[in-house]
Amino acid sequence: PGEAPKVDEAWAVLAHELERLEKANKAVNANLTAQLYIVGYTDTVGNPADNQALSERRAKAIAQYFVDKGAWCEVFYAGMGERGLAVETGD
Repeated sequence: PGEAPKVDEAWAVLAHELERLEKANKAVNANLTAQLYIVGYTDTVGNPADNQALSERRAKAIAQYFVDKGAWCEVFYAGMGERGLAVETGD
């Protein structure tokens, strides 16, 4: 729940971009599609397998949120667990 404002802001950006794509499609009589990739991460505190599962649940929850809000593009998600850390942390 503490991160909900960030997810809501991301949804607003996505909705705006999908709307722009729809307008472009209509303007040139095209059928361009979009794909969204959501990747979840964790820190290194705790068990690596648990962190992998947590990152997958995070990414899936955000993907489902966007679909539930009306995202019409393909939405893919993956969990990276402790790989690709933005900030190195100790165990």
